[in-house]
Order: sequence, then C-alpha cells, then structure tokens
Amino acid sequence: MNLYKVYITDSDNTQGYDYLSQYWINMDQWAQEHCESYQGYDAQDVSDVSLQWDEIGEYRFLEEKDAMLFELKWNRG
Repeated sequence: MNLYKVYITDSDNTQGYDYLSQYWINMDQWAQEHCESYQGYDAQDVSDVSLQWDEIGEYRFLEEKDAMLFELKWNRG
C-alpha cells in the first residue's frame, strides 16, 4: 500500500505566525470532507533552518487521486 504525501508551506498564510495552527487545521478539515483516503497531517517548525518558511505541513493520503485533488486546491507555492 502506497502512502502519498503532499507538502504545503506556510507561504500563503497572510495572517501571521499566531494563525499557523488554524492555517493547518483549515486544510485538515477540508481534506476530511473531500478526500476519502485522507490519513492526517503533521506540521513541522522549520524556522531554524529556513529563511523562507516558519512551518511546513505534511498531508498523507492512501490514494493518489485524493493527494492530487488536495494539492491542486492548497499548494499554491
């Protein structure tokens, strides 16, 4: 069984660092409603090693079609 992962940066978060947890939760809730094979997400703080982002989210799917749908919706960067 394959696990498809989609990585999303916080570059579209326009409301600041304090809003990051809600930023990830919004995508999580959308995936739960629209992607049958959605398995969950993790957000990792990368601010110590990245000059560009504070966090990166990893969203996991069992089916490629769900991963692609999610990526088309949310991965703008």
